[in-house]
Amino acid sequence: IHNYSGKFIREAVDGDLDVLEARTLLRDSLQENLLNVFSDEGVMVAYPGRDNLTLVEKFERLKAVFEGYRVKVVITLRDPIDYLYSMYVQLYPDFFSRIPELNSVEKYVRKLQVDPDNTLFESFFYDRWVPKLRSNFDVTFIRYESLSNSDGKVFSTWANLLGISSNEFREFFSTSRVN
Repeated sequence: IHNYSGKFIREAVDGDLDVLEARTLLRDSLQENLLNVFSDEGVMVAYPGRDNLTLVEKFERLKAVFEGYRVKVVITLRDPIDYLYSMYVQLYPDFFSRIPELNSVEKYVRKLQVDPDNTLFESFFYDRWVPKLRSNFDVTFIRYESLSNSDGKVFSTWANLLGISSNEFREFFSTSRVN
């Protein structure tokens, strides 16, 4: 397990790194004849107080980084209200707490209600970005709740995507909590 050796991918997707430089880093970091996995929920997040690209722009940059590679994208969809709250709590210490107009979940939700088209909220509206993602990549969607409930069908889906048996996936999933 390489812990986040693909950080440059998110930097390229967010516009903080040139796509051509990211492609060079990608080529040098991939393990030939192995399945290479990049996992980063932050690609979908717009960070308060920062200039954020739209998801469409991020998907285009992601597509450019991986041009010529065989890529499968797995998206874990969560109930949008649970997702909103979880993301808010996770980002609160470094982002929301520093912005007076967003320093409570109530203020954040009020802003969502007033300005739902703001890039900050884009990832909550699945119907807006799923078609664009699908037009760029082979996408598999998994419900977060079925993963958190240890649904055998979801384990089989993951096992197939990773090229391992369902029992191996179940064992990996239940032992170590490595992001």
